[in-house]
Amino acid sequence: MPTVGNRSVSTALVRRTGERPHPDEIAVRAYELFQKRGGHHGHDRDDWFEAELQLVREHGTPRERD
Repeated sequence: MPTVGNRSVSTALVRRTGERPHPDEIAVRAYELFQKRGGHHGHDRDDWFEAELQLVREHGTPRERD
């Protein structure tokens, strides 16, 4: 299981509707993207932004639901 800091993080983190993705949730998704790319370093920011974008699209934002 991926870790953030010294804590294990579940990929099934739950957040309330309308909230932005939690940084721990983004970190888990970014790590998954990193692994899918074969673990090649140097794309951490790309992975982070892509992970955040994916999570926002999956869960929507308050404006999208109104």
